[in-house]
Amino acid sequence: MHNTVAEHEIPKGSRVYFGTVAKRKREFEHNISKLLEKLGFEEIVTPSFSFDLSKNSIREPISIVDDNNNKMILRNDSTKDVVRIITKRLGRSTTHKKWFYAQSVFNYPSKEQYQIGAEWIGCQTVENIIDICLQTTKLIKDKLYLQLFNMNIIKTICKNFDIDIDIFMSNDIDKILKLNIKWLTKLLYSQTIDDIKESIDISPLSIKDELNILYDIALKIKHKDIIISPLYCSNIDYYDGVSFEIIKDNYTISRGGKYMINGELSSGFSLYVDDILKLLNKGKI
Repeated sequence: MHNTVAEHEIPKGSRVYFGTVAKRKREFEHNISKLLEKLGFEEIVTPSFSFDLSKNSIREPISIVDDNNNKMILRNDSTKDVVRIITKRLGRSTTHKKWFYAQSVFNYPSKEQYQIGAEWIGCQTVENIIDICLQTTKLIKDKLYLQLFNMNIIKTICKNFDIDIDIFMSNDIDKILKLNIKWLTKLLYSQTIDDIKESIDISPLSIKDELNILYDIALKIKHKDIIISPLYCSNIDYYDGVSFEIIKDNYTISRGGKYMINGELSSGFSLYVDDILKLLNKGKI
């Protein structure tokens, strides 16, 4: 079969930056790294591939094998690798808990995504990591929305009321409305702190505690533009508790939250450098 791929072509989903854009990328990563260092984070670089320890990962990895035919994957998530390496591999060499990285992740079939991330191992107060993330995005001049949600609300609803989580993952509003559950409909349209307070009053006891956690954290965040989305479901499967996204125009430029990995409750976030560069090039930053 004749190969029609030209020498100059690159795989769909991979990245090439040059000239001014490459310079902006380097400067952005440098400035964020310096800020995180001032906030007490140390840098770590993890291998581009690792042994495949994933179970039911939502983001499909690119699989490879080593010279002993052990299954490996190209790194499709930095958070899990950083926590595993620090707690298992480097546990005797360092007691430091705050780490950052600037590196790519890869997903099937050929998607490459540059990220800057920070992980605070043992940090159980997600509002602290939200504050740090907001500091890294201060260079964005216009409106920047902080969306707060609590994955435990979704998990509890699905478990206790026999509702398929796919409804929430696909944000299928029609199916949620067709359930004709008053308190669920109220949660669907909740966006403000006052909305959440009203929803707490009419919601089942089984989710009141998680709604209260979301409400209390929203009160603590010092940010002007907050959207509270109690029925939002992230595609990052290890979030456990209150999580967040930072949105600018139609771009999600950051995600983060609280998670449990290797028995360690921690908090972290990632900045999506590729989308931030798109905003830079459009003059939105």
